[in-house]
Amino acid sequence: MRNYNFSLRTSLVLTVLLMGLLGMGLAIITGEVYRDLAFQNQSRSFANLVDLKVKDVMESTIRNTSELGLTVQSNTHFRRALSSKNLADIQQTLNEQFHRFFVTMDILKLEKLYTFDTEFNPIGHSTEGSALLDSAQIPCPTIINRVKTRIGASRLKTYSELCLTNDAPHLGVIVPIGGIRLKGYLLVIVDPTSNLIQVEKDLGMPLTLSLTDGRSVYESKSWPATDAKNILLSNYVLHNNRNKPIYNFTFATDVADLFDQLAMTRIIVILSASIITLITVILSLLLMQKTAINPLATLTQQLRRVKEDRKFLGEKVAVTGNSEVIELAEDFNNMTGELNVLYRTLESMAFTDSLTGLPNRAHFYDRLEQATQSSLRDNIPFMLVVLDLDRFKYVNDTLGHHIGDQMLQVISARLQAAIGEDDAIARLGGDEFAAILSAQHHLDAPEDVARNILQAMNEPVVIGNHRLNVGTSIGIVYCPQDGKDSHQLMQRADLAMYHAKKSHEGYALYESHLDKHSLIQLNLESELKHAIEHNQLELHYQPKINLSSHCTTGVECLVRWIHPTRGFMPPDEFIPLAEQTGLINALTRWVLE
Repeated sequence: MRNYNFSLRTSLVLTVLLMGLLGMGLAIITGEVYRDLAFQNQSRSFANLVDLKVKDVMESTIRNTSELGLTVQSNTHFRRALSSKNLADIQQTLNEQFHRFFVTMDILKLEKLYTFDTEFNPIGHSTEGSALLDSAQIPCPTIINRVKTRIGASRLKTYSELCLTNDAPHLGVIVPIGGIRLKGYLLVIVDPTSNLIQVEKDLGMPLTLSLTDGRSVYESKSWPATDAKNILLSNYVLHNNRNKPIYNFTFATDVADLFDQLAMTRIIVILSASIITLITVILSLLLMQKTAINPLATLTQQLRRVKEDRKFLGEKVAVTGNSEVIELAEDFNNMTGELNVLYRTLESMAFTDSLTGLPNRAHFYDRLEQATQSSLRDNIPFMLVVLDLDRFKYVNDTLGHHIGDQMLQVISARLQAAIGEDDAIARLGGDEFAAILSAQHHLDAPEDVARNILQAMNEPVVIGNHRLNVGTSIGIVYCPQDGKDSHQLMQRADLAMYHAKKSHEGYALYESHLDKHSLIQLNLESELKHAIEHNQLELHYQPKINLSSHCTTGVECLVRWIHPTRGFMPPDEFIPLAEQTGLINALTRWVLE
């Protein structure tokens, strides 16, 4: 069966034509749908607005009530009276609150004040306030029970809750007295109804406020008649902390204008949809190439460029067109940007030393290979410098690797300053560095280059309270006269560096005899290992005599090596070799045995 694959242009033409046919049908339905949605949105928006306003009023009421309670508990006279349980002074202080700012300015309708000890045993209460509230029946007992269950520092926080007492709504706020050294609690009871009525003024709509049992506690003077038309009633229920309903808000909204606007909007939508559909069919066919095909072609072209060359990774592509195409372009740009960061990060991790920020061994060998080929091809000489810190291991072992790492960072900065940023400098690993110096660094005067490096390296390194000195050994080779490939150049630079380290001269230029000396050292290392394993060493015992008694008090054991072909080997020739190669441990065990 043959499959037909339509082009994007053909698919879009068919889609636009189909949309044109469906547009007229959808336009008729749109009016009704829009009317219902607008009405629902109006209701939801109003409900959200009521919720925000009521919560804002309640938060303000709770905040003012808490502030009143905090003002009372901060009164030194009140605290002293509470500690001594002076009921007269406690009652006087509580009664004074009914003549303070919050009450006299009608900010709060204060009903009653109660005091308790730390175990919520009643101590005293105000005599002023609501006559329906007394000490026999303390309102909002659930608040006290809730605070009792708290433990630790949470008992020092204020707590508030709406409640019903004698079928009347109240707001109770518990305020701890005494701060960290808790002395008791203060219960502030207010009637929040007068505060909640303010929502009517804030929203500009008539309000009926009732309790959940249907009893009305407030009705606006402008409340519409029950038979009024085009009136939308919106309800909102205010719950307390335990999700128990306390207040029922009912708002009346005249929606006559809204219905008229929706009817007019329906007509406008139908006419507009008809006209816009016709125009869209024509314009879509004309703009299709610009808004869809051309942007997608641009993205495809950029993808091919990235495939051919990674340097185009992260390059932003600016396209115009449909929102989906623009979103696709943004995602494409973000993806290529992230891939570019990842690619550069991986490249940096592969070719950069994480401690010093210098190129690492792999990167340096690549640069050295390129420099060697360029030197042989264009006859451009260069100098390869390899240097090693002499006493760095001692710093690491004595002060720790973190001090050693900081020293390497200081040394790498000094090396870069001494050589220059134009040349390739790298950390090969551990305390070993290398640099490629171009012809502009006076290749005919390598001593000057070495002295500059030694002068920079030999300056004390100050890290914290430590003033550290480490020596530096430098090996120098030339390309092409000392070698014609990167491996040979590095091997000979290492030979020169080890010669400088052994001779304690600071630096050394490669000379051909160092190859022979290196081979001799390599053979001696193998022969010394063989001599240890096959008992070819001798021990000579030198007596130690007490000069006062002329008696032998001990002997000193001296190791000697009689080489089969070289004859007697002085200790100063093979002991340092054993220390450098790690054979000193095997030699020590052989002597002890």
